[in-house]
Amino acid sequence: DGYKVIEEGDSPYDPLTQTITTEATYDIQATKLVRTYVVNDKPLDQCKLLILAQVNQEVNTYINTYYDTGTQQSFTAAYVKYNTPELKAYLDPIWDWIEIIMSYYYTVKQLIVDAETIETLKNISWDFGQFDETKPTASLKDLIQMISS
Repeated sequence: DGYKVIEEGDSPYDPLTQTITTEATYDIQATKLVRTYVVNDKPLDQCKLLILAQVNQEVNTYINTYYDTGTQQSFTAAYVKYNTPELKAYLDPIWDWIEIIMSYYYTVKQLIVDAETIETLKNISWDFGQFDETKPTASLKDLIQMISS
């Protein structure tokens, strides 16, 4: 991947329209971000901060694409309140899936932090879309039906 660092304060994600703007674009079919960062003429530490902000935005956008914050909170509340083996068995795959994604995120984050050259930063890539096929099938609708039964 080539790299293009977005300017500090710019975000490719517009929370109001839930779309990616600026030069970073999503291939919605593949749920794979096409990243193009240009790191020329920027100090290494500044590049790291900008790329760390970008990967942080991407992991949050990726997870929220499948389970938005409200849904995650509803799952958590039900998990705590009802505390049944059936409910936990239904929701545990979601927590496991998110934990795997976050472990991957922290691995990428550490690679960025540890990079000693711009060239090393240019060679760091990530793809949260690799977790699409392992996403649990749990839904808030099904959870509500389970609780109501």
